Amino acid sequence: MSGTAVRIARHAAREASADQVSFVASGVAFRVALAVFPAVALVVWLGSRLLGADEVRNFLQGAMQAVPDSTREIVQQAVGASMAKNPADRGSDLLGPAAPLLGLAFTLWSANSGMRALFKALNLIFDEEEGRGWLRFTIVTLLCTLGTLVVLVCAMTLAVLVPHVLPQEGLYAAFSPLRWPVLFAVLALALATLYRLAPSNGREGWPFVTVGGAVAALLLLLTCGLFSWFTGRFASFAVTYGSLSTVVAFLLWLWLSFVIVLCGAELDAAIGSETSLYGGGSVDDRSANDPDRQG
Repeated sequence: MSGTAVRIARHAAREASADQVSFVASGVAFRVALAVFPAVALVVWLGSRLLGADEVRNFLQGAMQAVPDSTREIVQQAVGASMAKNPADRGSDLLGPAAPLLGLAFTLWSANSGMRALFKALNLIFDEEEGRGWLRFTIVTLLCTLGTLVVLVCAMTLAVLVPHVLPQEGLYAAFSPLRWPVLFAVLALALATLYRLAPSNGREGWPFVTVGGAVAALLLLLTCGLFSWFTGRFASFAVTYGSLSTVVAFLLWLWLSFVIVLCGAELDAAIGSETSLYGGGSVDDRSANDPDRQG
């Protein structure tokens, strides 16, 4: 068992180095950074119409506790800009009734740029050539982007309803610590789903929650806390970068997050290659050319 674990770890590390995960993650982080404002605008637009602007504002203020302190200002600016004038509502003076629909379509397309970059990065991790064609690839990434936004809106709705379902303050406080295990479970499930859907040929037979997805979810939660602690005590971004310090911290946090996401994919790819855990053939049936299996 320990020998298999070591072989999997060596396989994942070797592939992560060969795939230049650190470099690829920087490109994904940049594209996602550009998609943050459109994505927040869509969440605000949907949530405001379902729950009301005040409820959305309260939820997002609470959700930002999961974001490192040094990067929170960027998200707050996105929320403030969307509350003041949502991109989905612009152009009504020129386009009339069609403005909201066109505005939403444009905003969704802008938010989708980050998902497209992540799909391409995961194709690289899983050694896949994109063969879905532009239309199918675009539909799949748009559906994943829309699904992510719907999950956020559902979480927002639950956050608003739970205090009413559990009106007693003591009962609500007793359930409050469960938010972190729930967040971990949602992240692990989301990452496993992403690892199944993103590669061009998919990953048929993979479980709903994978080892790589669970490890990446745990590391993402730990990274948020450690990043806040580190930047608050050791890293003086304001001294080095001045007015750009918040942007630099935000990009650095995104980069670290996507390094973790891609390394989780490398771990799952290694497990799928080295074991039969995800429905692959047994190790004995594989080629003996791998140097990790020789000797």
